[in-house]
Amino acid sequence: MIFPASALAADYFTLTYYTDPTSIPSVGGEVALAVTIEHDMNSAYVMTDAAIYKGDTKIIDIGTIYAGQQVTKSGWLNVGSDEIYGIGLTLKYSESGVNAVSEDFTVTFNTIDNILPEVEFTRALSKTSGDSSEAVTAIYTIKKCWSGAYRGLSSIR
Repeated sequence: MIFPASALAADYFTLTYYTDPTSIPSVGGEVALAVTIEHDMNSAYVMTDAAIYKGDTKIIDIGTIYAGQQVTKSGWLNVGSDEIYGIGLTLKYSESGVNAVSEDFTVTFNTIDNILPEVEFTRALSKTSGDSSEAVTAIYTIKKCWSGAYRGLSSIR
């Protein structure tokens, strides 16, 4: 699931960016980053060669965006342990192929100390005796995860 993060409003477009997950462990990790650019219908400019950069590295190639157009693209962002609270990115584009423009923005994250789920058994095993090759079913609840609590079935031999 992708969650809204924030938006960058410029003169004739709005860039909205999203991250999945919104929380990362204190050691960092890979995050899916999606950006949507909504171009103003009344603009005289075409955004050409639009892309998202982390430093000199292109993260997402957006391409050309015309007036009135909305474009969504995504890519992977590698977040280091020194960047877990926020990472600076740049939207670069040209106005109708002429004026080069850079817009800086910061993507922020929540941090989680332990990404391992806590498992709590909510029901006794389906049987407590039998042969070693017989399956036993247990119902469990995962207490900690990014998307909330889940219930499931598992076979234990």
